[in-house]
Amino acid sequence: MRYMTPMMAALAVIAGPAGAEKTRPVPAPTAPVTAPAPAGPPIGYPQALILIRTSLAAVEQANETSDYDVLFRLGARGFQSANPPARLAQLFAPLRAYNLNAAMVLEPKFIEAPHLLPDQKLAMKGVFDVQGKHILFNLIFTPEDGHWRLFGVAVQVS
Repeated sequence: MRYMTPMMAALAVIAGPAGAEKTRPVPAPTAPVTAPAPAGPPIGYPQALILIRTSLAAVEQANETSDYDVLFRLGARGFQSANPPARLAQLFAPLRAYNLNAAMVLEPKFIEAPHLLPDQKLAMKGVFDVQGKHILFNLIFTPEDGHWRLFGVAVQVS
């Protein structure tokens, strides 16, 4: 199942249980093209786990508190301009019935290992198998100010 493509701009997308709402791209505002994006910090397996777990934790905490401001602020500038907190609340509503915390202690199975896209964004796709359910994730990060910042997120529980 396809969640995001490298050609999409900033997005925050959620698909709930199988057959529910599908990923919808949200274009980022256009900006003049300058130099290529600088390379982000080095990425290895431990760093990839940190990015995955902190991103899923941010989604879970936003859903638990109904406060999407922190998730919004963790995002890259393009993500923020396309996804204000109120929109994030609408997009992630289907996931509120699920607890993503169980994934925090498990190892993900990568469908696509962490890799750089041609535009220097970091992409990774995988699944956590949790008590008979699958938490699928597709994440894209962009380098900003020396850190990997969330640029796109898709999560599905099936």
